[in-house]
Amino acid sequence: MTEPSHFSEQERADLVAYLDGELTGEAARALEAKLSLDPAARAEADALRRTWELLDFLPRPQPSLRFTHRTLERLSPLRADEQQRRQLWRMRCLLGRLRWLQLARAPRTRRTPTASGFAHHRKQTPVRAD
Repeated sequence: MTEPSHFSEQERADLVAYLDGELTGEAARALEAKLSLDPAARAEADALRRTWELLDFLPRPQPSLRFTHRTLERLSPLRADEQQRRQLWRMRCLLGRLRWLQLARAPRTRRTPTASGFAHHRKQTPVRAD
């Protein structure tokens, strides 16, 4: 049966960062103080460090010769989807501009409040009788 850890979850995350050389400042000093005062925590940290050092002896996986080709094949449908989204966006922008031009050229109307909402009236231009 394994012994309970002498580190909280946050302390363990800090320990991992410390072993990677990524922990600095007050957090690093607090962890170093805990390791210097607690022999059980120091032993656990040393065991973790040794375990990480053993990882260097494992064989490094090599990608297959077709790895790049297969990856690019899988990305091709994603690129096509992105192009379709861009084309759809351009079409919507174009339609929006056309609608704006259509509204800009439409005769101006005046809105008059009524009991049921707004009544639209076309602006009447007086006709001159000459």
